[in-house]
Amino acid sequence: MKVIFFHCRQLEDELQAEKRRNEKERENMMEEIVQLRLENEKLKSILSQNLSEGTASQVEGYLQHEAARLTAENLVSKLQVYRCSQLNERRVTKTNQLAAHL
Repeated sequence: MKVIFFHCRQLEDELQAEKRRNEKERENMMEEIVQLRLENEKLKSILSQNLSEGTASQVEGYLQHEAARLTAENLVSKLQVYRCSQLNERRVTKTNQLAAHL
């Protein structure tokens, strides 16, 4: 009877020890889950920031491209206006010369 009692007591002690280990492991896992959630939120924030910065960079690049394109168009337009004014001056001069001969 004492042997059975001793054996039961030993099994109960082992069971309690395993229960404590499992509880400790559970606590560690819960702490790890909290840490992983915090890290996940931090990474989400970084990703969101990177995406918005990427969008800002794309917009800035587009605006720089448009500014360069408009500047080039403006130069072409100024050149065309200058050529037209020179042609107009020649025509006026030619018209005045022809009018003087009549």
